[in-house]
Amino acid sequence: MVVISIPEEDKKTILGFTGFNNFEAYFVFHTDGESFEVSAWCKLEGITLKNASSIKLEPFVIAEEENFNNLLENYADYVGRKNSARIPSETVTGWIDWQYYREEKCEADVLRTMHAMKKLTYIGYPLKYIVIDGGWCDFASK
Repeated sequence: MVVISIPEEDKKTILGFTGFNNFEAYFVFHTDGESFEVSAWCKLEGITLKNASSIKLEPFVIAEEENFNNLLENYADYVGRKNSARIPSETVTGWIDWQYYREEKCEADVLRTMHAMKKLTYIGYPLKYIVIDGGWCDFASK
């Protein structure tokens, strides 16, 4: 999901995928001076289609709104309805390592993160979980 805000215009535009079932999907921006081009991509590596067959890509939405917070809330509500989202009884708080380490991490990295989070909880941050994402297990590459 991305939000575009053009300084001369009051409206903000959101582009966001609404399904997360089959592919990694993302937006690519190309800028040239004062103009830009946006393209939506679905990663299809490793997928082979037989002759005359088709595949359904991840859907996305484009919406405009003057109020940034309303725009995000409306997008989140829409995606939640489309995906039958459930609201947890408590807010899940913590840290997920994927955006920082990707697949390049070891036990020492995870422990260092845990100790840093522990210090933050002492000063009031409600951090409860660490999610260890891809790259942790050797069996995944075998």
